[in-house]
Amino acid sequence: RGLMKDLNNFSKKLVLCLTILGNECEGVDLSENGIDQRNIPTLVHALVRKGRPRFTRQVSTLILRSNNIDTSTARELAKAWDPIGDEAGSSLGSEPPSPSSVRGLQWEPACGEASRSSRDGGSASEPGVTSLDVS
Repeated sequence: RGLMKDLNNFSKKLVLCLTILGNECEGVDLSENGIDQRNIPTLVHALVRKGRPRFTRQVSTLILRSNNIDTSTARELAKAWDPIGDEAGSSLGSEPPSPSSVRGLQWEPACGEASRSSRDGGSASEPGVTSLDVS
């Protein structure tokens, strides 16, 4: 809680992306961090990202209490549930630098290596966020 509040916008985006993509638990509490419309596209992009490291888990619970979430921010956040094609990721192009431009974040299984879902017998697409708290 509140650990990112005093970070500049770029640093906040970097921490958001790494927190979501490197997640090892079911939920992430990002309360009281001053998250607003400048940071939400990065958060959404990380939430809907397909190629994540094998050791990570998809975020199913997201807590965003006491942040700066207004109507336009909520609209952008809704893309995590209803992405329209590649538009959720393409909206990041207007904000340099975007997570998709950071090559080190593009994790894919190595050749001949099964993805986690197929290796564990799960479905090809894990469920995304199923619980959101923005109170």
